[in-house]
Amino acid sequence: MKVLSALMASVFALSAHAATSEAWVATSTKAHDPRAAVHVAPLRAGEQVPVVVSLKLRNKADLDAFTAKLMAGAPGVRPLTSAEFMAKYAPTAAQAQAVVAYLRAQGFSNIEVAPNNLLVSATATAGALRTAFKADLHEYNVNGRRAYANVTDALVPESLSSTVNAVVGLQTVHTMHTHAQRKLSTDAVTPQAVSGVSIPNFASIYGASSLPSATTGTIGIITAGSLTQTITDLKSFASSAGYPVPNVTKTVVGTAGTSTSGTDEWNMDSQSSLAAAGGTISSMILYNVTDLNDSSLTNGYNKAVTDNKARAINVSLGGCENDEGSVESTQDAIFQSAVAQGQMFSVSSGDSGAYECGATGGKAQSYPAVSPYVMAIGGTTLSSSGGTWQSETVWSCTSASSCQQSSSGGAGGGPSLTEKAPSWQTAAGVLGTSTMRGVPDISFDASPNSGALVLINGSQTQIGGTSLAAPLWAGFWTRIQAAHGNTLPFPAQTLYQGAATHPTWFHDVTSGNQGYAAATGWDYASGYGSVQIANFSSAFSTTPPPPPPPPPSGPAANFTDTVSGLTVSFVDTSTDSSGTITSRSWNFGDGSTSTAQNPSHTYASANSYTVTETVTDSNSQSNAHSATVTVTTTPPPPPPPPPSVVVNGGFEGSASPWTVSSGVWCTNSTCSGETAHAGTGFLWLDGYGSTHTDTASQSITIPAGKTSATLTFYLHIDTAETTKTTAYDTLTVGVTSGSTTTTVGTYSNLNAATGYVQKTISLNAYIGKTVTLKFTGKEDSSAQTSFVIDDVAVTTN
Repeated sequence: MKVLSALMASVFALSAHAATSEAWVATSTKAHDPRAAVHVAPLRAGEQVPVVVSLKLRNKADLDAFTAKLMAGAPGVRPLTSAEFMAKYAPTAAQAQAVVAYLRAQGFSNIEVAPNNLLVSATATAGALRTAFKADLHEYNVNGRRAYANVTDALVPESLSSTVNAVVGLQTVHTMHTHAQRKLSTDAVTPQAVSGVSIPNFASIYGASSLPSATTGTIGIITAGSLTQTITDLKSFASSAGYPVPNVTKTVVGTAGTSTSGTDEWNMDSQSSLAAAGGTISSMILYNVTDLNDSSLTNGYNKAVTDNKARAINVSLGGCENDEGSVESTQDAIFQSAVAQGQMFSVSSGDSGAYECGATGGKAQSYPAVSPYVMAIGGTTLSSSGGTWQSETVWSCTSASSCQQSSSGGAGGGPSLTEKAPSWQTAAGVLGTSTMRGVPDISFDASPNSGALVLINGSQTQIGGTSLAAPLWAGFWTRIQAAHGNTLPFPAQTLYQGAATHPTWFHDVTSGNQGYAAATGWDYASGYGSVQIANFSSAFSTTPPPPPPPPPSGPAANFTDTVSGLTVSFVDTSTDSSGTITSRSWNFGDGSTSTAQNPSHTYASANSYTVTETVTDSNSQSNAHSATVTVTTTPPPPPPPPPSVVVNGGFEGSASPWTVSSGVWCTNSTCSGETAHAGTGFLWLDGYGSTHTDTASQSITIPAGKTSATLTFYLHIDTAETTKTTAYDTLTVGVTSGSTTTTVGTYSNLNAATGYVQKTISLNAYIGKTVTLKFTGKEDSSAQTSFVIDDVAVTTN
């Protein structure tokens, strides 16, 4: 008998999405794999969920070329100002407002647009998320913690597909964690030279003392929860070390959290980066997010970039890269924006050796350390005497289980499973034949046995982890930046290009193993080893590049508009380089006026109108901008989707003209256990739990003269197979042209999911041909697998 999992049934019990005539297009946000989490139930439709919609960067190919030249130190190429980045690469205000309008129409609340238009944050109910993005959220139990995750991909209407990149925040099953570890009293006896390090000594240990303090430098640190104790301890630490009281500020991003669980981490980050920078800095900004969930951290990273004050930003956080796939494209865009502006994120590589995804997850790395737009900082066990470096080995561990942070731990490092290697790494030849990002880039002290003596509530506590190594590099880089006028680009290119010919830049770490063995030169265990700071600083010219040309003086009026019928919503985007805009005057072209910053105006009749905004600033300078808006009595309908060359792809009324096996064509009323994706008809192949083959085929003609042909269909697979490794039951998609049959898609019980998933296959090779499209489902002798198909289409352009 064909069966249906309870989870699948619960998915379709949710309310249907709002009707739309537009096609739905995939985003970068895919259904989340909850792994070992225990499923509870569909998330209540009225539950509030904070999300962040990320937008695509503009002119991406040009941005890629620019950041490559910038990192390579190409003559005349300098980091961009925030205004320059906005003008060339950031999403436009009009794109952001289109997303805002869509979210508002779907009932979202608390909608905010980031200053660089890259993110639109909002709050929505689980029901609204399903309507807006076809994202079904389910509740899970994660070791007693309540969480949720999306069991379907996030989609957007086609009209937003060129703008929207991803929907971040649809899961809380997997969250980031800190990479800090206290030394335990039960730790094994270590050599005398391997002991806790007084934080001010790190500067001389790593050869930075000859550089002046970063008196003009600003350090940014990503934090979460309560910072009261951290700020108090930082000022006490500075006083005891003989430093001036630091200018430290807390910038809350979202809602301030109250948890004190991260105090060890934030204390170590702030104290070690301050000391590495020389103890005297211009300022330290603690970017304080609510928690370590995806949406909070994404907003926090972007805030540090849009502020564009800190040249170095520390992130002592990470998570299994396989669990972070839906945020990588969003956060990579933020990190690339930072590179373009001359900022650097310093990220700890992880404390679970080469096994960040767990003792049974195989070798995998930590995100965001594997991003190609950050510096990944690994860990060593340091032998030192006072402020003198003696030796370093990799912070080592002996097995996948002992390497876990929850056990003895070890320095993170290895090839990424998800991120491609950047050009500056492949060009150095250190990866061999691998094309994947290798981490770490460099390493510093991290073992808890040689960790930092961190001041916490008046007492020194010995703490290690790559969460120590990352802020050390953030402080050191701030010090190098300040020595060169805070004008240096992202340092990885210089480091990798010069490493082979400048061995004095590093303490090469050649012993130890954390899943990968250390060796001479760059390796997955320690990168290039630890950096001798003053020696590396000498790689950069002492003459800073010329500053960017001054912007034009006075205000520059500008605005965007969104039309809905006879109503137009205006958003003021005016700028002022020499003062502050104090007033705005709008003339809507029909005799009506307004002095609001972002007015909305409803016209009496359909027509085209010239709208003029005049702005005046604090220096009594004025500027005007005009644009034409066209309003209609009803919004224009969206363009129809391209016609499908498949006939009756929804299987409504009958299977004809499809040729199908007996029992394959179903309706919601004639077959029990599965339902249609849309309408009432669908195909159900297999599901008998015995050796069986079902087929469905149709002859189609793909018109000549087209540039693309795309097969799409919705597929739901449920199975009673328990294996996680063997494809016992399969569904193949074949195309027969003449006497040749080609398999263009293969799925199996390993692809089982809780709902329909849209599949997309290119049929460009068959343009201008008449072919037979055929689905073939094959089951083995036991444990059923059902392949349920609906809404098959082949569209051309």
